[in-house]
Amino acid sequence: MNRRGAALQIAALLLFVTAGILVAPLLGFEDDEVIFVNLFLHPNDSFSRLPLFGGHAIPAMAASYAGALKTWLYSPLFLFAAPTVWLVRLPAVLLAALTIVLAGRLMTLIAGQIAGVITVCLLATDVTFLLTATFDWGPVVIQHLLLVTTLLLLIEWYRKPNSRLLFLSGLAIGLALWDKSLFLWQLSGWTVALLLIAYPVLQRVWSRNNICTFTRGALLGAFPLIAANFRHHFATIKDNGHMSLAEVGIKAAFMRSALDGQAATSFLIDSGSNGMDRIQRPLATLALALTRSLGNAPSLWRFYPGLVVILLGIYLASSTQRKWTLFFLASGCVAWFQSAITLHAGNVIHHAVLFWISWYCAFSLSLTVLLRSPFRYLRLATALVVILLCLRGVLVIGAGYGELIAHPGTARWTNADSPLSDRLLSSGVKRIIVADWGIKNVIGARSDDRIAVDNQGVALNLGVFNQNAFNSCLTKDCVVVAHAPGRNVFSAAPAILDRALLETGFSKAGKTVVYDTHGIPAFEFYYLKNVKPHDNNYASKDTSDKPTISAYSATIISPGGARQVQLIWRVGMGVDAQIHRNAPNGPLSAAGTGPGSFLAGSVRDGTEFFLQDVTGGKPLTSANTLARVTVHFVHHF
Repeated sequence: MNRRGAALQIAALLLFVTAGILVAPLLGFEDDEVIFVNLFLHPNDSFSRLPLFGGHAIPAMAASYAGALKTWLYSPLFLFAAPTVWLVRLPAVLLAALTIVLAGRLMTLIAGQIAGVITVCLLATDVTFLLTATFDWGPVVIQHLLLVTTLLLLIEWYRKPNSRLLFLSGLAIGLALWDKSLFLWQLSGWTVALLLIAYPVLQRVWSRNNICTFTRGALLGAFPLIAANFRHHFATIKDNGHMSLAEVGIKAAFMRSALDGQAATSFLIDSGSNGMDRIQRPLATLALALTRSLGNAPSLWRFYPGLVVILLGIYLASSTQRKWTLFFLASGCVAWFQSAITLHAGNVIHHAVLFWISWYCAFSLSLTVLLRSPFRYLRLATALVVILLCLRGVLVIGAGYGELIAHPGTARWTNADSPLSDRLLSSGVKRIIVADWGIKNVIGARSDDRIAVDNQGVALNLGVFNQNAFNSCLTKDCVVVAHAPGRNVFSAAPAILDRALLETGFSKAGKTVVYDTHGIPAFEFYYLKNVKPHDNNYASKDTSDKPTISAYSATIISPGGARQVQLIWRVGMGVDAQIHRNAPNGPLSAAGTGPGSFLAGSVRDGTEFFLQDVTGGKPLTSANTLARVTVHFVHHF
């Protein structure tokens, strides 16, 4: 590599890491972001564990689709230090920077140094890649790293056959599947692309020894996932394998905006609240000027130019470069389509960003082809495009930093979590009851497990509450913690909690409000007191087997009145249920044995949801409709 190329890559990486360091402290912990911390503190909370000697166990799976690999990687750090913003987020930024380096190396092997430099510069100036890596609530960082590592190992093995490299590539794929089973999207995308584009290559390397070596590595890496599925009756597939074509168009539009960087901050900040951060942040004046100049959620200008460049590159490329471009493009499209037809997937930024490596590899390869074109003016125009895209990326990252300074984080990302933990500890609180989603893991991590958490947030989401939790929280070292009014994650939680307190004879006392650094009320906590004898039948009444379905408006997510709606449903024991939109046999929205809750996207006024009994293969007819709800929005002027 010449000095100029090396200097450009180093500058891009320094920019990326610096930007990560600047944005990392602006938001508080998010519950999904620190699940892996909770697994370290409470291994028994994991979905599945691996037994050790002496009756001990280590976490294997955080959920049916997500493994504990990140917990394993961070454990040495947590043995010596409490989980802080820097301990949790700085390693993620550095791992993402390593991914960028390896992606550059991958492109250098495929198409030369120019392709490597372009890949590094474009990835390092992508605001979506930066923010999803820094806050890594997906998680996505390890997915990206293992994806690029696998491709590098396979290319090195193909060029210089070595069983160790093939085993390691299988191991990397297995680890990626363990980390998050959604890696199956990428794996199937590669498989389809290879069969379509490079089948002769597969024929040359297809041998029993190679298959066995690769499979041993993959099985070893994915062993915790495989063991968990045997133990839990293949829950990964049963819980996450529901498909529907209903929202493919919506998800395609979201993917376009995501590739342009316009969805990067929308999941993190409450843009409707204008409260400047009261802490003086580095380079804040410049960042806020960029935000005012470019506006909220500015475009990276990379989607449509990328499509044009890729099409031109495919047309002008040599046979080998064309095949590589088509491989990345086809594998990414196949993987994305699987996310688009999977229920409750594909319309969130941490799913969309999983396809960034494929996109940028195809983009960079095509730009490299155009830069090597015999047409002088085409080379000059392409060089100008690369420079403009990178500069635009830097400006958009700066504007995104400004948005994080100008607006508070959403309820899930509020930076009042640290003051809340400090306030609870200074008040002598040793145990809390959580009254909304998004608090349990956050307080566990912030307090380094010095505060015990009784997680009733999910129970509230399902419309139930455990009265025993109230009974045991009448001491001075126990409080109820909730989000401040209007800041709830589950919009139904306050009403359900108030009703539960009323019916069981409790009331709130001594409320304390905790503010974020923007001066916005974020949390409140209070003690409980008795006001009348308890209704001991409350729990049985509230957990009735009577089928119900309720809808609560959540966040407006698109123009024209479409919203996210939180649906809460319950069915009797042993009933297999499905929820369908607008008709008993309409598009499938959710499935399970209940009780359950999910966020339905792109819901308009008048949309109906049908709770259907499908036990034993019952048909989707009105005769098997257990309950239905029609969504009507109340508009406030």
